Amino acid sequence: MITHLNEAEKAVHYPADRRSFIAVKPYMLVIFGILVVGLIGIAWLQYLLIGLPAEPSLSIAPITSADPTAFPCG
Repeated sequence: MITHLNEAEKAVHYPADRRSFIAVKPYMLVIFGILVVGLIGIAWLQYLLIGLPAEPSLSIAPITSADPTAFPCG
């Protein structure tokens, strides 16, 4: 571990213009865009071909007067 640096060494190890920067090449943006548009297109295709799943509340049997209405004590 470097503990004592003179000014010249500090300028080398810790430059004043050091910034956080992530470089993204333009072709990577194109690939990312195609991927996003492709996934959305596949989702729409699935929706158009298969449709939405059935409404789950329609498969639940309605409550009748013969059904228990309270927690059983026992």
